[in-house]
Amino acid sequence: MFTKRCPRATALVFSGCWAFMLLLAPSLTWAQDSPVAFMLPSGNSALDATLNDAAGVAGWQVKTISWEGFRKGFENEAGDEQAVDASLLILPDAARLPATAIEAVTAYLDRGGNILALNAPAFRQILVPWHGKWGTFSDLASLMIEESHPTLEIPVSETELANWKRECRDASLPAEYRVVSTEKGPAIEARIPRMDGWDSLRRVWSSAPVFPPDTTALGFEARSIGNSEQLAVECQEDDGSRWIAVVPLGPDWKPYALLAADFRFWESVPARAGTCLDFRRVVSLAITQANTHTGSEMIDLGYQVRGIRGLRLESYEVAVLKTVQPPRLEGLSPEYKFYPCGEVERLGVTGWFEGLPVPPVPATVTAHHPRPSPAGFDKRRGWACEPLLEAWGKDGAFRGDVARLFVFAPGDKPVPGFAGGRGMILSFSVPDLDWYCGPESRDLLRRAMERLRIQAALVDGGVNRYTTIYGEPLEVGVTVALLDSRSHKVTADVRVLDRDGNALYHLERETEGTGTLRLADTWIPKKVLTDGVTAKVMVAVDGKALPGVEHELYTWTRPPEGERFVEIQNGAFWVDGKRWRPHGVNYMPSSGIGVEDNAFFEYWLSAQSYDPRTVQRDLERCRDMGFNAISVFLYYQDMHAMNLLDLLRRARKLGLRANVSLRPGTPMELERDDIEGHIWRAHQEPWRGFGDQPAPKNFAEMVTRMITRLALNENDIVFAYDLAWEPQFRDFEREPFYDEYEHWLVEQYGSLEAAEADWGCPVPRDANGRVVGYLPGMLTDPSRKWAPAIAAYRRFLDRLLYEKYAAVRRAVKQVAPRQFVSFRMSMAGDPTNRDPNTILYDFAYLAGAVDILEPEGYGRLGDWEVVKPGRFTRSYALWANPRIPMIWAEAGIHVWDGRRKGTTERALERQAKFYEDFYRMMIESGAEGVFWWWYPGGFRVNENSDYGVINPDGTDRPVTTVIRANAQRFQEGPSAYQPDAWLTFDRDACVLGLTGVYDELKESYWRHVGEGRCPGLKTEATGTTSVDVPALAVGNRPWTGQNPPKYLDVSFDEIVAFRPEPPALDLTRERIPVGGILGAAICPRLILVTLTNLGEATLRGGEDIAGKPGEVLLRIEVGTQTLEAPLIRNLARFESGHLEFFLPSVKPGDTVQARMYVRGRGPFGPLIRWEVR
Repeated sequence: MFTKRCPRATALVFSGCWAFMLLLAPSLTWAQDSPVAFMLPSGNSALDATLNDAAGVAGWQVKTISWEGFRKGFENEAGDEQAVDASLLILPDAARLPATAIEAVTAYLDRGGNILALNAPAFRQILVPWHGKWGTFSDLASLMIEESHPTLEIPVSETELANWKRECRDASLPAEYRVVSTEKGPAIEARIPRMDGWDSLRRVWSSAPVFPPDTTALGFEARSIGNSEQLAVECQEDDGSRWIAVVPLGPDWKPYALLAADFRFWESVPARAGTCLDFRRVVSLAITQANTHTGSEMIDLGYQVRGIRGLRLESYEVAVLKTVQPPRLEGLSPEYKFYPCGEVERLGVTGWFEGLPVPPVPATVTAHHPRPSPAGFDKRRGWACEPLLEAWGKDGAFRGDVARLFVFAPGDKPVPGFAGGRGMILSFSVPDLDWYCGPESRDLLRRAMERLRIQAALVDGGVNRYTTIYGEPLEVGVTVALLDSRSHKVTADVRVLDRDGNALYHLERETEGTGTLRLADTWIPKKVLTDGVTAKVMVAVDGKALPGVEHELYTWTRPPEGERFVEIQNGAFWVDGKRWRPHGVNYMPSSGIGVEDNAFFEYWLSAQSYDPRTVQRDLERCRDMGFNAISVFLYYQDMHAMNLLDLLRRARKLGLRANVSLRPGTPMELERDDIEGHIWRAHQEPWRGFGDQPAPKNFAEMVTRMITRLALNENDIVFAYDLAWEPQFRDFEREPFYDEYEHWLVEQYGSLEAAEADWGCPVPRDANGRVVGYLPGMLTDPSRKWAPAIAAYRRFLDRLLYEKYAAVRRAVKQVAPRQFVSFRMSMAGDPTNRDPNTILYDFAYLAGAVDILEPEGYGRLGDWEVVKPGRFTRSYALWANPRIPMIWAEAGIHVWDGRRKGTTERALERQAKFYEDFYRMMIESGAEGVFWWWYPGGFRVNENSDYGVINPDGTDRPVTTVIRANAQRFQEGPSAYQPDAWLTFDRDACVLGLTGVYDELKESYWRHVGEGRCPGLKTEATGTTSVDVPALAVGNRPWTGQNPPKYLDVSFDEIVAFRPEPPALDLTRERIPVGGILGAAICPRLILVTLTNLGEATLRGGEDIAGKPGEVLLRIEVGTQTLEAPLIRNLARFESGHLEFFLPSVKPGDTVQARMYVRGRGPFGPLIRWEVR
């Protein structure tokens, strides 16, 4: 409860668990007075004495001070803040502090102060003041809800509940939302026996504003009545942008007061990313259970909610709410920047602590999540991290940093997520306060305070690349941060040594100055840098040596044993004549866990983020788990750092191959006009431009430039490229192509009116009359009257996907013919998806545009009954293209519990069971690979999740054991079984696409499986040719010649004209578009057309079918002339071939049209139309 604040209570606060010390270097001043030091007793006399003694030996003076006095200490007489160079604040028990300390500590750091914290993470227990009272956050939220003026109250009643609508992925799964009586009054109760993905209750208002303009917060009360661990609250604005806040749930009622800043943008309107929720524009409110936000539990979920209201809070009340959250200060708080260590056998000293006696292992060990070391030059971090005390397990297994120094370098801008200012945080994360009083620990504290007297740090040093390409210039140097206002002399020594200790390069520099100093030179190595080459760095400030660093240095070369590229044969991967199955994990380094700076997290292969020491340790753990591959992503700008080459070099030594995703963008943006701006906007770190190269003209040029710049096409460790990351056809992804869809309808049907006559239903249009793919409600209309229209739209999307992705694949294959091209396909192939607002990518044509099918497994989250439909996905992939492999690009389940700020035994066991079921499904279905999501354990800040397959300390989670147990079994498992029972499907008859197909077939499909058979999928056109393919059009209408046939289709991949040029009449090659303008010519031109069969029926061509019904040819009309160019051989599905013809002389004003034709049956495919000018 809140208690009245009184002098006695205040004394208790500051003499008990919120004690700290403030110490000043004798040579510096506090404000304008003589140098003094301040201290409050900690309540632990032994610890007080230990700190006092250590401070004295290190040269600090000590006196007492209150929090108020501390804050006033760096204000001048006018109350303005001033610098606090070289002062030190000690938090003897950082875990327990009042909320007032949050502002004081952050302001102190902003002014250049330094902190020594014991028992980090700090602020694990916070009391807050409000209206002269103190209490916990829950107490505060309760009082705000009770006492603040509500701007809007949403009643809890049966009448009001009727305005709320359920939204879920699978409406066939039961859920109950009702009004119940509770001891707190009426409440909305949700009971969800089984959830698939998400289950929401949404209230939609007709227009904004729902909340009055003076609304500053959303208040409510909630509790869990089942397995619900968290509750997501979503606000949707009038522009469609979505904003989600997540709160922890417990069995008792708990009040919540959410500010606009508590709501995070969720994928919706891209232009709103980076902005903030505006309560004045809210038109929809939802309470949600979702795997993406509220945990991985999906069975017996339940919660109650009441008292939903808008709140009008005063500015000081909003400020109090904001201070309730621990500050985001690296090395200090919040809790998610640390993790518990298990199986610790010893501690070890390093860096500044080197040579000191090692203290005993405490009963409980907590460690900092890893951060990059200063080893390596030109990292542009604005901060430095020095490990001091490490925890180690058996057999030399690293467990984590128990004590660490984090330094904020002087700069013009604060470092996002890493605080700003000019100061240092040195923190120990041992919770036992008595441990610090031991003799060895006393030495560590003394040494720590001596380090904090040196107001300088090595930010980075060495060579700017860890692995480079031969002949390229390298930068060698150091960056040193000087934290106080005085000028200092800095000396630097950087040596590059071979394995025998011979100097390959030596840099010596000396300078004097303030702020952040950079000393550098350029070096071009004269020979290949092989194993054993090391860069060693030594720096001294005013004669005092800082901890040195070193790092390895390599030149990328082809493997001496020769290249061993992966091959694809009959739908499986092979290496050196042996079958190979990628058993991998999506890899991002553990150094990105618990980081708020999204640029640092996302661009982990940048110079700023990459840390070879962490990467090496991570990859060794991946290998030891039984993985043989990793999946990683690279952004365009980050290729210049060449850290991907370093990663691949390390992967090679560990026997790991790599799938590499190239970012930003997708093939759907192939012809983006502003590709330079697109790349620039995708990089949140400072943009460095394109160097001496012009910006790429399009997406294809961008990715091929990345491949060739890093010689990835010559690196056999890379077996495949991903060219897009989880696209779907959501509304904002469909909208850019609606004009193309209208054009396609006119081309295929002759007019929109003809299309409507063929379908028997209108062409869908939006409120402005624009043609769209479909409207809300069409996919769920039980009458199925929209089935032909939906089938036509799906055919258009099929073609669109093929054209975009095949075009970029062709470009990549020109520079990397021995590697494969695909992308992670999100929910593609999911037979249980029922989201009415999204059309998933479909394998039907996509399987001809890529080398690998790569669905993700998030539709399979649940028990075995939810996991097993993944086998149907595999069956569908085998129907689409049995010649290419199908792998699961992602699958995983997160285990973070917001209530406990960590994992729970229940969540970890649930994760392990899911992996067991998924392995079973993959092995039974013959999946050709998997990349689990993802490697590092710990809290991912921008997603509130933990999908890690290993504990942050490197010890096993239950899921790690499952992975080890299944590694060899999966890799050596059989490929897809040959079907011995066939099921016929018709996607056009199902408005829900593959989901509708599964609905119709699942009973018989699983009956065959249960009886020991292997069911396969086919259509009525399977095994047919252009001679006997059923005469049906899209949507199961009769094929009239004026509509697109259902099972016949082609893509014109390339059209090339060869024409003689006088005077020698040499042939010139000119690529011409499928449609558009054609230049006039007085001489005939040879036209070569490359085409791919997209339909299921084989296209017949060759001498044995020449002139007979069913022969496939290109019919060309030039004025009054009609030409024919027949296929010269049969083309099975997704096979490519050529046909050619001579285009007669044409003159301005002529029109040339061409279209594929089945002799005796009718036209099909796209229309070629050229206007001659």
